[in-house]
Amino acid sequence: MPIDKVTAAQFRDALVAGITSRNSTHDTAYGPIRDAVIDPVAGVLEQQNDRARKISLLLSLVNGTEFSESDLNAFVFNEGLLRVLGDYASVELEFSTGLVPSSDQTVQRGYPLASLPDESTGQSITFVATEEKTLPTASAAAYAVPQSDGTTRYVLTVPAVAVVAGTAGRVGANRITRTLRPLVGFDKVTNPSAAVGGLDAETNDELITRYLLAVTGRQMGSRPAIERFILDNFGGVSDVNVIYGTNALLTRAATDARAVDALVIGEQALSVSENLTFLGLGQVLAVTNPPLIDVASVTRGAPAATYTEGTDYEVVFDATGVSGSNRAVEGVRFLASSPAPPDPGNLITVVYRYNNLVRQIQAKVEERENEVIGQDLLVRLGTQVAVLLAATLTVAAGQNATSVKALARTALIDYFATLGMGDDVEASDLQLVVRRISGVDNFVITNLNRSGTAGNSATDLAINDNEYARLDASNLSIP
Repeated sequence: MPIDKVTAAQFRDALVAGITSRNSTHDTAYGPIRDAVIDPVAGVLEQQNDRARKISLLLSLVNGTEFSESDLNAFVFNEGLLRVLGDYASVELEFSTGLVPSSDQTVQRGYPLASLPDESTGQSITFVATEEKTLPTASAAAYAVPQSDGTTRYVLTVPAVAVVAGTAGRVGANRITRTLRPLVGFDKVTNPSAAVGGLDAETNDELITRYLLAVTGRQMGSRPAIERFILDNFGGVSDVNVIYGTNALLTRAATDARAVDALVIGEQALSVSENLTFLGLGQVLAVTNPPLIDVASVTRGAPAATYTEGTDYEVVFDATGVSGSNRAVEGVRFLASSPAPPDPGNLITVVYRYNNLVRQIQAKVEERENEVIGQDLLVRLGTQVAVLLAATLTVAAGQNATSVKALARTALIDYFATLGMGDDVEASDLQLVVRRISGVDNFVITNLNRSGTAGNSATDLAINDNEYARLDASNLSIP
Protein backbone atom coordinates (compact mmCIF):
# COMPACT_ATOMS: atom_id res chain seq x y z
CA MET A 1 0.00 0.00 0.00
CA PRO A 2 1.31 3.53 -0.70
CA ILE A 3 2.64 5.57 2.23
CA ASP A 4 1.59 9.19 1.96
CA LYS A 5 3.90 11.86 3.36
CA VAL A 6 2.49 13.48 6.51
CA THR A 7 3.72 17.07 6.90
CA ALA A 8 4.34 18.98 10.12
CA ALA A 9 1.22 21.04 9.43
CA GLN A 10 -0.87 17.86 9.14
CA PHE A 11 0.52 16.53 12.41
CA ARG A 12 -0.21 19.89 14.00
CA ASP A 13 -3.83 19.75 12.81
CA ALA A 14 -4.19 16.24 14.18
CA LEU A 15 -2.84 17.32 17.56
CA VAL A 16 -5.16 20.34 17.63
CA ALA A 17 -8.10 18.06 16.86
CA GLY A 18 -7.08 15.80 19.70
CA ILE A 19 -6.76 18.66 22.17
CA THR A 20 -10.08 20.24 21.26
CA SER A 21 -11.83 16.91 21.69
CA ARG A 22 -11.27 17.19 25.48
CA ASN A 23 -14.26 17.18 27.78
CA SER A 24 -14.91 17.40 31.49
CA THR A 25 -14.44 13.67 31.95
CA HIS A 26 -10.82 13.90 30.80
CA ASP A 27 -10.07 16.75 33.20
CA THR A 28 -11.64 14.89 36.12
CA ALA A 29 -9.97 11.54 35.44
CA TYR A 30 -6.46 12.57 34.42
CA GLY A 31 -6.02 16.28 34.76
CA PRO A 32 -5.77 18.88 32.00
CA ILE A 33 -2.00 18.76 31.36
CA ARG A 34 -1.72 15.02 30.63
CA ASP A 35 -4.91 15.01 28.62
CA ALA A 36 -3.95 18.03 26.54
CA VAL A 37 -0.30 17.23 25.92
CA ILE A 38 0.24 13.47 26.06
CA ASP A 39 -2.97 11.80 24.85
CA PRO A 40 -3.27 13.61 21.46
CA VAL A 41 0.34 12.80 20.60
CA ALA A 42 -0.14 9.16 21.61
CA GLY A 43 -3.25 8.88 19.44
CA VAL A 44 -1.53 10.34 16.36
CA LEU A 45 1.51 8.08 16.81
CA GLU A 46 -0.76 5.04 17.14
CA GLN A 47 -2.35 5.87 13.78
CA GLN A 48 1.09 6.08 12.19
CA ASN A 49 2.11 2.78 13.76
CA ASP A 50 -1.01 1.11 12.35
CA ARG A 51 -0.07 2.33 8.87
CA ALA A 52 3.47 0.96 9.23
CA ARG A 53 2.12 -2.35 10.55
CA LYS A 54 -0.05 -2.79 7.47
CA ILE A 55 3.03 -2.37 5.32
CA SER A 56 4.85 -5.00 7.36
CA LEU A 57 1.97 -7.44 6.99
CA LEU A 58 1.85 -6.81 3.26
CA LEU A 59 5.57 -7.40 2.82
CA SER A 60 5.37 -10.68 4.76
CA LEU A 61 1.95 -11.60 3.27
CA VAL A 62 0.62 -12.49 6.71
CA ASN A 63 -3.15 -12.35 7.27
CA GLY A 64 -4.55 -11.33 3.89
CA THR A 65 -7.66 -9.82 5.48
CA GLU A 66 -5.62 -6.96 6.91
CA PHE A 67 -5.19 -5.13 3.59
CA SER A 68 -7.33 -4.25 0.61
CA GLU A 69 -7.46 -5.94 -2.78
CA SER A 70 -5.94 -2.86 -4.45
CA ASP A 71 -2.95 -2.92 -2.06
CA LEU A 72 -2.30 -6.60 -2.76
CA ASN A 73 -2.78 -6.15 -6.51
CA ALA A 74 -0.10 -3.46 -6.55
CA PHE A 75 2.30 -5.56 -4.46
CA VAL A 76 2.10 -8.81 -6.47
CA PHE A 77 2.52 -6.82 -9.68
CA ASN A 78 6.23 -6.78 -8.72
CA GLU A 79 6.29 -10.37 -9.98
CA GLY A 80 4.22 -9.55 -13.04
CA LEU A 81 1.13 -11.12 -11.49
CA LEU A 82 -2.41 -9.92 -12.00
CA ARG A 83 -5.38 -11.10 -9.99
CA VAL A 84 -7.28 -13.79 -11.91
CA LEU A 85 -10.65 -12.21 -12.52
CA GLY A 86 -12.34 -15.53 -13.06
CA ASP A 87 -12.55 -18.52 -15.35
CA TYR A 88 -14.79 -18.65 -18.41
CA ALA A 89 -17.49 -21.28 -18.64
CA SER A 90 -17.37 -23.60 -21.65
CA VAL A 91 -20.04 -25.60 -23.41
CA GLU A 92 -20.67 -27.90 -26.37
CA LEU A 93 -23.17 -26.48 -28.87
CA GLU A 94 -25.14 -28.47 -31.42
CA PHE A 95 -25.86 -26.76 -34.75
CA SER A 96 -28.40 -28.80 -36.69
CA THR A 97 -30.60 -28.90 -39.78
CA GLY A 98 -33.47 -31.12 -40.80
CA LEU A 99 -32.40 -31.07 -44.46
CA VAL A 100 -29.61 -33.05 -46.08
CA PRO A 101 -26.82 -30.46 -46.58
CA SER A 102 -26.31 -29.65 -50.26
CA SER A 103 -22.93 -28.04 -49.58
CA ASP A 104 -20.35 -27.95 -46.80
CA GLN A 105 -21.75 -26.04 -43.81
CA THR A 106 -19.19 -24.22 -41.65
CA VAL A 107 -19.44 -22.52 -38.27
CA GLN A 108 -16.61 -20.00 -38.02
CA ARG A 109 -14.45 -19.58 -34.96
CA GLY A 110 -15.76 -16.65 -32.95
CA TYR A 111 -19.36 -17.09 -34.09
CA PRO A 112 -21.49 -15.40 -31.38
CA LEU A 113 -24.57 -16.76 -29.64
CA ALA A 114 -26.51 -15.87 -26.52
CA SER A 115 -28.48 -17.62 -23.84
CA LEU A 116 -32.12 -16.97 -23.13
CA PRO A 117 -32.55 -14.26 -20.46
CA ASP A 118 -32.46 -15.58 -16.90
CA GLU A 119 -35.97 -15.56 -15.46
CA SER A 120 -34.89 -14.02 -12.14
CA THR A 121 -32.27 -11.48 -13.27
CA GLY A 122 -33.06 -10.92 -16.94
CA GLN A 123 -29.35 -11.47 -17.68
CA SER A 124 -28.27 -13.04 -20.97
CA ILE A 125 -24.77 -14.50 -21.45
CA THR A 126 -22.93 -14.32 -24.78
CA PHE A 127 -20.85 -17.29 -25.98
CA VAL A 128 -18.46 -17.58 -28.94
CA ALA A 129 -17.30 -20.66 -30.85
CA THR A 130 -13.69 -21.52 -30.02
CA GLU A 131 -13.03 -23.69 -33.08
CA GLU A 132 -14.02 -23.64 -36.74
CA LYS A 133 -16.08 -26.74 -37.52
CA THR A 134 -17.49 -27.99 -40.84
CA LEU A 135 -20.29 -30.42 -41.67
CA PRO A 136 -19.12 -31.85 -45.03
CA THR A 137 -21.85 -32.78 -47.48
CA ALA A 138 -19.81 -35.76 -48.75
CA SER A 139 -20.02 -37.49 -45.36
CA ALA A 140 -23.24 -35.97 -44.08
CA ALA A 141 -24.56 -39.42 -43.15
CA ALA A 142 -22.00 -39.62 -40.37
CA TYR A 143 -23.65 -36.58 -38.77
CA ALA A 144 -27.21 -37.91 -39.02
CA VAL A 145 -28.96 -38.28 -35.67
CA PRO A 146 -32.39 -40.00 -35.54
CA GLN A 147 -35.00 -38.07 -33.56
CA SER A 148 -37.71 -39.38 -31.26
CA ASP A 149 -40.41 -38.22 -33.72
CA GLY A 150 -38.99 -40.43 -36.48
CA THR A 151 -37.20 -37.63 -38.36
CA THR A 152 -33.47 -37.21 -38.87
CA ARG A 153 -31.38 -34.13 -38.13
CA TYR A 154 -27.81 -33.46 -39.20
CA VAL A 155 -25.86 -32.27 -36.17
CA LEU A 156 -22.51 -30.48 -35.95
CA THR A 157 -20.94 -30.19 -32.47
CA VAL A 158 -18.95 -27.01 -31.80
CA PRO A 159 -17.18 -26.00 -28.55
CA ALA A 160 -17.86 -22.49 -27.24
CA VAL A 161 -16.87 -20.30 -24.31
CA ALA A 162 -18.59 -17.49 -22.41
CA VAL A 163 -17.29 -13.97 -23.00
CA VAL A 164 -17.70 -13.03 -19.33
CA ALA A 165 -15.87 -14.79 -16.52
CA GLY A 166 -17.42 -16.21 -13.39
CA THR A 167 -20.24 -18.46 -12.29
CA ALA A 168 -22.75 -16.40 -14.29
CA GLY A 169 -21.60 -18.33 -17.37
CA ARG A 170 -22.87 -21.65 -16.04
CA VAL A 171 -26.12 -21.54 -17.97
CA GLY A 172 -28.39 -24.57 -17.96
CA ALA A 173 -29.03 -27.07 -20.74
CA ASN A 174 -30.98 -25.93 -23.82
CA ARG A 175 -30.56 -22.24 -22.90
CA ILE A 176 -28.13 -21.13 -25.62
CA THR A 177 -30.48 -20.82 -28.60
CA ARG A 178 -30.11 -17.24 -29.88
CA THR A 179 -27.77 -16.55 -32.81
CA LEU A 180 -26.33 -13.03 -32.86
CA ARG A 181 -25.61 -12.90 -36.58
CA PRO A 182 -27.05 -14.71 -39.62
CA LEU A 183 -26.45 -18.47 -39.66
CA VAL A 184 -26.42 -20.20 -43.06
CA GLY A 185 -27.13 -23.90 -43.46
CA PHE A 186 -28.52 -24.61 -39.99
CA ASP A 187 -32.00 -23.97 -38.65
CA LYS A 188 -31.40 -24.69 -34.97
CA VAL A 189 -28.72 -24.36 -32.30
CA THR A 190 -28.78 -25.40 -28.64
CA ASN A 191 -26.64 -26.77 -25.81
CA PRO A 192 -27.80 -30.25 -24.76
CA SER A 193 -25.76 -30.02 -21.56
CA ALA A 194 -25.21 -27.21 -19.07
CA ALA A 195 -22.13 -24.99 -19.39
CA VAL A 196 -19.30 -25.99 -17.08
CA GLY A 197 -16.40 -24.16 -15.45
CA GLY A 198 -16.82 -20.47 -14.81
CA LEU A 199 -15.08 -19.59 -11.55
CA ASP A 200 -15.21 -16.26 -9.74
CA ALA A 201 -12.25 -13.96 -9.14
CA GLU A 202 -9.37 -14.94 -6.87
CA THR A 203 -9.57 -14.12 -3.18
CA ASN A 204 -6.67 -12.44 -1.39
CA ASP A 205 -5.52 -15.75 0.11
CA GLU A 206 -5.56 -17.49 -3.28
CA LEU A 207 -3.57 -14.66 -4.87
CA ILE A 208 -1.01 -14.75 -2.03
CA THR A 209 -0.51 -18.50 -2.59
CA ARG A 210 0.13 -17.89 -6.27
CA TYR A 211 2.52 -15.03 -5.53
CA LEU A 212 4.63 -17.17 -3.21
CA LEU A 213 4.76 -19.82 -5.92
CA ALA A 214 5.86 -17.17 -8.42
CA VAL A 215 8.80 -16.19 -6.22
CA THR A 216 10.20 -19.74 -6.30
CA GLY A 217 9.46 -20.59 -9.93
CA ARG A 218 10.64 -18.56 -12.90
CA GLN A 219 11.69 -21.08 -15.57
CA MET A 220 9.24 -23.47 -17.24
CA GLY A 221 11.86 -26.19 -16.83
CA SER A 222 11.44 -26.20 -13.05
CA ARG A 223 8.73 -27.85 -10.96
CA PRO A 224 7.53 -24.62 -9.24
CA ALA A 225 7.37 -22.81 -12.57
CA ILE A 226 5.18 -25.50 -14.16
CA GLU A 227 2.83 -25.37 -11.18
CA ARG A 228 2.79 -21.59 -11.31
CA PHE A 229 2.11 -21.54 -15.07
CA ILE A 230 -0.88 -23.88 -14.80
CA LEU A 231 -2.40 -22.14 -11.77
CA ASP A 232 -1.86 -18.71 -13.40
CA ASN A 233 -3.54 -19.60 -16.66
CA PHE A 234 -6.33 -21.99 -15.65
CA GLY A 235 -8.68 -20.93 -12.89
CA GLY A 236 -10.46 -24.29 -13.04
CA VAL A 237 -7.41 -26.06 -11.55
CA SER A 238 -7.49 -26.27 -7.76
CA ASP A 239 -4.12 -28.00 -7.28
CA VAL A 240 -1.09 -29.22 -9.26
CA ASN A 241 1.66 -31.70 -8.42
CA VAL A 242 4.61 -32.22 -10.77
CA ILE A 243 6.50 -35.53 -10.71
CA TYR A 244 9.73 -36.21 -12.61
CA GLY A 245 13.07 -37.99 -12.51
CA THR A 246 13.16 -41.22 -10.52
CA ASN A 247 9.73 -40.84 -8.96
CA ALA A 248 8.22 -44.35 -8.90
CA LEU A 249 4.81 -42.94 -9.88
CA LEU A 250 6.20 -41.78 -13.25
CA THR A 251 5.81 -45.15 -14.94
CA ARG A 252 6.29 -43.86 -18.48
CA ALA A 253 9.83 -42.71 -17.57
CA ALA A 254 11.01 -46.24 -18.39
CA THR A 255 10.57 -45.48 -22.10
CA ASP A 256 10.87 -41.69 -22.07
CA ALA A 257 13.79 -40.20 -20.17
CA ARG A 258 12.37 -36.71 -20.73
CA ALA A 259 9.08 -37.51 -19.03
CA VAL A 260 7.53 -34.96 -16.66
CA ASP A 261 3.92 -35.37 -15.49
CA ALA A 262 1.80 -32.47 -14.22
CA LEU A 263 -1.02 -34.01 -12.20
CA VAL A 264 -4.00 -31.69 -11.74
CA ILE A 265 -7.29 -31.52 -9.88
CA GLY A 266 -10.05 -29.93 -11.95
CA GLU A 267 -12.78 -30.70 -14.43
CA GLN A 268 -14.60 -29.22 -17.39
CA ALA A 269 -17.05 -31.95 -18.31
CA LEU A 270 -18.20 -31.54 -21.89
CA SER A 271 -20.65 -33.88 -23.61
CA VAL A 272 -20.25 -34.89 -27.24
CA SER A 273 -21.85 -37.33 -29.69
CA GLU A 274 -19.39 -39.14 -31.94
CA ASN A 275 -19.81 -41.65 -34.78
CA LEU A 276 -17.21 -44.42 -34.63
CA THR A 277 -16.66 -47.35 -37.01
CA PHE A 278 -17.11 -50.80 -35.45
CA LEU A 279 -14.08 -52.93 -36.30
CA GLY A 280 -15.06 -56.16 -34.59
CA LEU A 281 -15.59 -57.80 -31.21
CA GLY A 282 -12.83 -57.11 -28.70
CA GLN A 283 -11.65 -53.98 -30.56
CA VAL A 284 -11.78 -50.66 -28.68
CA LEU A 285 -13.86 -47.95 -30.32
CA ALA A 286 -11.54 -45.16 -29.15
CA VAL A 287 -13.07 -41.70 -28.66
CA THR A 288 -11.22 -38.73 -30.13
CA ASN A 289 -11.43 -36.52 -27.02
CA PRO A 290 -9.80 -38.29 -24.07
CA PRO A 291 -9.64 -38.30 -21.11
CA LEU A 292 -13.03 -39.96 -20.86
CA ILE A 293 -15.34 -39.29 -17.90
CA ASP A 294 -18.28 -41.56 -18.69
CA VAL A 295 -20.44 -42.91 -21.53
CA ALA A 296 -24.12 -41.94 -21.69
CA SER A 297 -25.29 -44.14 -24.58
CA VAL A 298 -24.16 -46.40 -27.42
CA THR A 299 -26.50 -46.77 -30.40
CA ARG A 300 -26.60 -47.72 -34.07
CA GLY A 301 -28.61 -45.75 -36.61
CA ALA A 302 -29.19 -48.25 -39.41
CA PRO A 303 -30.61 -50.66 -38.57
CA ALA A 304 -31.58 -48.94 -35.32
CA ALA A 305 -30.26 -50.53 -32.14
CA THR A 306 -29.53 -49.44 -28.59
CA TYR A 307 -26.81 -51.25 -26.67
CA THR A 308 -26.53 -51.84 -22.92
CA GLU A 309 -23.37 -51.45 -20.85
CA GLY A 310 -22.37 -54.73 -19.23
CA THR A 311 -24.49 -56.77 -21.64
CA ASP A 312 -23.30 -55.56 -25.03
CA TYR A 313 -20.23 -53.45 -24.25
CA GLU A 314 -17.86 -52.25 -21.55
CA VAL A 315 -16.32 -48.81 -21.02
CA VAL A 316 -12.53 -48.90 -21.36
CA PHE A 317 -10.32 -46.50 -19.39
CA ASP A 318 -6.60 -46.22 -20.04
CA ALA A 319 -4.55 -47.74 -17.20
CA THR A 320 -1.07 -47.01 -18.60
CA GLY A 321 1.34 -44.20 -17.75
CA VAL A 322 -0.62 -41.77 -19.95
CA SER A 323 -4.00 -42.31 -18.28
CA GLY A 324 -6.00 -39.17 -17.58
CA SER A 325 -4.35 -37.28 -20.46
CA ASN A 326 -5.10 -36.43 -24.06
CA ARG A 327 -2.88 -39.37 -25.08
CA ALA A 328 -5.07 -41.92 -23.32
CA VAL A 329 -6.75 -44.61 -25.45
CA GLU A 330 -10.28 -44.89 -24.09
CA GLY A 331 -13.73 -45.71 -25.38
CA VAL A 332 -16.08 -48.71 -25.58
CA ARG A 333 -15.46 -52.35 -26.43
CA PHE A 334 -18.19 -54.78 -27.52
CA LEU A 335 -18.29 -58.04 -25.61
CA ALA A 336 -18.16 -61.46 -27.20
CA SER A 337 -21.23 -62.30 -25.13
CA SER A 338 -23.32 -59.53 -26.73
CA PRO A 339 -26.58 -61.12 -27.97
CA ALA A 340 -26.76 -58.92 -31.09
CA PRO A 341 -23.45 -57.17 -31.82
CA PRO A 342 -23.11 -54.77 -34.77
CA ASP A 343 -21.52 -55.86 -38.02
CA PRO A 344 -17.97 -54.75 -38.86
CA GLY A 345 -18.09 -51.42 -40.66
CA ASN A 346 -21.28 -50.25 -38.91
CA LEU A 347 -21.30 -46.65 -37.64
CA ILE A 348 -21.81 -46.63 -33.87
CA THR A 349 -22.93 -43.43 -32.16
CA VAL A 350 -21.29 -42.95 -28.76
CA VAL A 351 -22.48 -40.13 -26.51
CA TYR A 352 -19.91 -39.46 -23.81
CA ARG A 353 -18.42 -36.84 -21.50
CA TYR A 354 -14.75 -35.88 -21.48
CA ASN A 355 -12.55 -33.58 -19.40
CA ASN A 356 -11.82 -30.61 -21.62
CA LEU A 357 -9.70 -28.86 -18.97
CA VAL A 358 -6.83 -31.32 -19.38
CA ARG A 359 -6.88 -30.85 -23.15
CA GLN A 360 -6.82 -27.06 -22.83
CA ILE A 361 -3.83 -27.12 -20.50
CA GLN A 362 -1.90 -29.56 -22.71
CA ALA A 363 -2.46 -27.37 -25.75
CA LYS A 364 -1.19 -24.33 -23.83
CA VAL A 365 2.03 -25.92 -22.56
CA GLU A 366 2.82 -27.15 -26.07
CA GLU A 367 2.71 -23.67 -27.59
CA ARG A 368 6.12 -22.61 -28.91
CA GLU A 369 6.68 -19.87 -26.33
CA ASN A 370 5.95 -22.26 -23.46
CA GLU A 371 7.61 -25.46 -24.67
CA VAL A 372 10.87 -26.54 -22.99
CA ILE A 373 13.35 -28.35 -25.23
CA GLY A 374 14.25 -31.77 -23.83
CA GLN A 375 11.14 -32.01 -21.66
CA ASP A 376 8.11 -34.15 -22.47
CA LEU A 377 5.52 -32.49 -20.24
CA LEU A 378 2.24 -34.40 -20.04
CA VAL A 379 -0.80 -33.01 -18.22
CA ARG A 380 -2.78 -35.73 -16.47
CA LEU A 381 -5.67 -35.95 -14.07
CA GLY A 382 -4.80 -36.83 -10.51
CA THR A 383 -6.36 -40.06 -9.26
CA GLN A 384 -9.31 -39.49 -6.97
CA VAL A 385 -9.31 -41.73 -3.89
CA ALA A 386 -12.79 -42.44 -2.55
CA VAL A 387 -12.57 -42.50 1.24
CA LEU A 388 -14.78 -44.59 3.51
CA LEU A 389 -15.45 -42.90 6.86
CA ALA A 390 -17.51 -44.29 9.74
CA ALA A 391 -17.82 -42.70 13.16
CA THR A 392 -20.01 -42.39 16.21
CA LEU A 393 -21.08 -38.93 17.27
CA THR A 394 -22.49 -38.12 20.69
CA VAL A 395 -24.63 -34.99 20.87
CA ALA A 396 -24.63 -32.78 23.95
CA ALA A 397 -27.73 -32.76 26.12
CA GLY A 398 -30.43 -30.39 24.97
CA GLN A 399 -29.19 -30.31 21.35
CA ASN A 400 -31.05 -31.57 18.28
CA ALA A 401 -29.19 -34.76 17.30
CA THR A 402 -30.46 -34.76 13.72
CA SER A 403 -29.31 -31.19 13.06
CA VAL A 404 -25.91 -31.61 14.71
CA LYS A 405 -25.15 -34.81 12.77
CA ALA A 406 -26.24 -33.17 9.50
CA LEU A 407 -23.83 -30.27 10.19
CA ALA A 408 -21.04 -32.76 10.90
CA ARG A 409 -21.63 -34.63 7.64
CA THR A 410 -21.58 -31.40 5.63
CA ALA A 411 -18.44 -30.14 7.39
CA LEU A 412 -16.56 -33.39 6.72
CA ILE A 413 -17.47 -33.53 3.04
CA ASP A 414 -16.52 -29.86 2.61
CA TYR A 415 -13.19 -30.45 4.37
CA PHE A 416 -12.26 -33.29 2.02
CA ALA A 417 -13.02 -31.01 -0.94
CA THR A 418 -10.15 -28.74 0.20
CA LEU A 419 -7.51 -31.50 0.19
CA GLY A 420 -4.92 -31.26 -2.57
CA MET A 421 -2.64 -33.68 -4.39
CA GLY A 422 -0.81 -35.97 -1.98
CA ASP A 423 -2.48 -34.58 1.16
CA ASP A 424 -2.78 -37.34 3.76
CA VAL A 425 -6.06 -37.69 5.66
CA GLU A 426 -5.24 -37.01 9.30
CA ALA A 427 -7.67 -38.38 11.89
CA SER A 428 -6.81 -35.46 14.18
CA ASP A 429 -7.87 -32.97 11.48
CA LEU A 430 -11.21 -34.73 11.12
CA GLN A 431 -11.67 -34.53 14.88
CA LEU A 432 -10.99 -30.80 14.77
CA VAL A 433 -13.48 -30.26 11.94
CA VAL A 434 -16.30 -31.96 13.82
CA ARG A 435 -15.55 -30.86 17.37
CA ARG A 436 -15.73 -27.19 16.46
CA ILE A 437 -19.46 -27.68 15.68
CA SER A 438 -21.69 -26.47 18.49
CA GLY A 439 -23.55 -29.34 20.16
CA VAL A 440 -20.92 -32.05 19.58
CA ASP A 441 -20.06 -33.85 22.81
CA ASN A 442 -17.86 -36.67 21.46
CA PHE A 443 -16.67 -37.91 18.06
CA VAL A 444 -15.02 -41.33 17.66
CA ILE A 445 -13.75 -42.55 14.28
CA THR A 446 -14.37 -46.29 13.84
CA ASN A 447 -13.20 -46.67 10.23
CA LEU A 448 -11.03 -44.48 8.00
CA ASN A 449 -10.03 -46.32 4.86
CA ARG A 450 -10.00 -46.37 1.09
CA SER A 451 -13.39 -47.36 -0.27
CA GLY A 452 -13.43 -51.04 -1.16
CA THR A 453 -10.65 -51.92 1.29
CA ALA A 454 -11.48 -54.80 3.64
CA GLY A 455 -11.23 -54.35 7.39
CA ASN A 456 -11.51 -51.33 9.67
CA SER A 457 -8.84 -48.75 10.41
CA ALA A 458 -9.09 -45.59 12.47
CA THR A 459 -5.54 -44.39 11.83
CA ASP A 460 -4.32 -41.71 9.40
CA LEU A 461 -4.83 -42.50 5.71
CA ALA A 462 -1.74 -42.13 3.48
CA ILE A 463 -2.31 -40.58 0.03
CA ASN A 464 0.22 -40.89 -2.81
CA ASP A 465 1.61 -37.89 -4.71
CA ASN A 466 -0.56 -38.69 -7.72
CA GLU A 467 -3.78 -38.97 -5.67
CA TYR A 468 -6.23 -36.76 -3.85
CA ALA A 469 -8.82 -37.83 -1.28
CA ARG A 470 -12.54 -37.14 -1.53
CA LEU A 471 -15.49 -38.15 0.64
CA ASP A 472 -18.94 -38.83 -0.82
CA ALA A 473 -22.11 -38.86 1.25
CA SER A 474 -22.69 -42.50 0.33
CA ASN A 475 -19.33 -43.43 1.95
CA LEU A 476 -19.96 -41.49 5.17
CA SER A 477 -21.66 -43.23 8.10
CA ILE A 478 -22.60 -41.32 11.25
CA PRO A 479 -25.60 -43.26 12.61
